[in-house]
Amino acid sequence: MICCFTPSPRCICNIDCSGHNENPVCATDGNSYNNPCLVREASCMKQEQIDVNGQKNGV
Repeated sequence: MICCFTPSPRCICNIDCSGHNENPVCATDGNSYNNPCLVREASCMKQEQIDVNGQKNGV
């Protein structure tokens, strides 16, 4: 993550998940994602801790 503080605070998430295969996972935010990379991307974009909670249907 790259953060700039002038003139106003903003962060840019530099995460590229385009090369990752589909590997569905559940995350601690209650959502499911097509792969763990997308969980990291969501965590960065929301600027909150989101972790993989299980495979496919949260199992």
